[in-house]
Amino acid sequence: MKSRFSFLVGACFTLIACDGPTAAENQTVNPWVKAAQKGVEFRGTGNEPPWIVELSAGKMVLLTGYDKNRTEQPYVVNGLSYYTQDYTVTKGLGPCHDSMSGEEFKFSVTIQSEHETLKGCGRDLR
Repeated sequence: MKSRFSFLVGACFTLIACDGPTAAENQTVNPWVKAAQKGVEFRGTGNEPPWIVELSAGKMVLLTGYDKNRTEQPYVVNGLSYYTQDYTVTKGLGPCHDSMSGEEFKFSVTIQSEHETLKGCGRDLR
């Protein structure tokens, strides 16, 4: 009886370990899916220094410094450029390759302010 119980317990753990991530786990792992579900229309990222920009419904959110600094400003769009009070976000037709992962994106992204220029890649989420 004891060996049957051990076998059943081991089989259960094996099945659990082989089971893939749930839909909820996938959403937390994939920030692109999560952003699209929040209504983000375009998302861009860059490295050295790290940054993320999200554009949705006339609002730009820029995260810098490992997401410690958050700037949220309304924007107006003109072609592939989005203008806020302090930033210009420009989408360039790619291809663009992430400098760390090598992942390919359809757009390059440049964010300019009075004090710095950030470069990276991005994609439409609509």
